[in-house]
Amino acid sequence: MLKNLDWQEEIDGRKDFDCVISADGSLTSNALYDLETIAWRTFSSVELCVYPEAPNSTWPFGPNWAFQHTAKYMERGGRPWFWMEPDCVALKSGWLNFLNQTYFRSRKPIMGVIIEGMGHCNGTAIYPANFPRLSPNSMRCTHLAWDGVMKDETIQHTADGKPMMCHVWGIENGKALAFGGSPAHFTSWEDVMRWVDPRAMVFHRAKDGSLIDQLRLKRNEGRNIPGNIRAGCALA
Repeated sequence: MLKNLDWQEEIDGRKDFDCVISADGSLTSNALYDLETIAWRTFSSVELCVYPEAPNSTWPFGPNWAFQHTAKYMERGGRPWFWMEPDCVALKSGWLNFLNQTYFRSRKPIMGVIIEGMGHCNGTAIYPANFPRLSPNSMRCTHLAWDGVMKDETIQHTADGKPMMCHVWGIENGKALAFGGSPAHFTSWEDVMRWVDPRAMVFHRAKDGSLIDQLRLKRNEGRNIPGNIRAGCALA
C-alpha cells in the first residue's frame, strides 16, 4: 500500500478527494504513521479506521471481516466510497476523477467489474454509504466471499465498470483470466500491453509491485500507457 500511495502521488500530485485508511489492530503504529504520512501528500484529508483484529485471517473470513468493518465505518460519512485494495493499481493521471464522474453518471449505487463467467461484481468497487442496508447478507457472511454473496441483493443496482476498471484475477499460459490462474507478474512493458486494457484507469490484481515498476519505467521514459485519458478531458 505504501508503494501504491507513493505511485499515486507521482502521477497525480495532490487530489481533491478524502482518504480513509482502513486497517485492523495488528498493524503497528509505525506502519499506520507511514501510511497516513504519505496519504496526506496526495489526498485533501486522511482519517484512520482501525478495527479489531480478525479472529480468523484466512480467506474468506479475513477479507470479509475487513470489508464489513470498513463498510460500517463508511456508512457514517454519508457518501459513496471506493474500496481500493492494496493490489488495485492506478494507471493514469486523472484516474480518480474519471471513476468519480463515471460513477455518478451511471446513476447506480455500485460500480465495479462484473466478472465474465461468474456474473457477480468483484469486491474492488465503488459502494454507496448505505451499503450495509442494501446488502445485509454480505455484512454477516463468514464462509463465503462477500462479493459473491451480495450478488442477489445488489446486481440490479450495479454498473459494470469495464473497461475503465481492468480486472485480471490471474495469468495462465500467458493469458489474462477473469478468475483462476496466478496473480500477474509484470516483467516487461510487453506484459503490460498484453494484460492491461489500454482504456483502463485502474488494474486489479497486481500483488507484487511489478506493475508499478513497469509503469514507472515507462513514465520515466516520457511515455504513457496507450489510451491515456487525463483529467479535464476525461468525459469530453
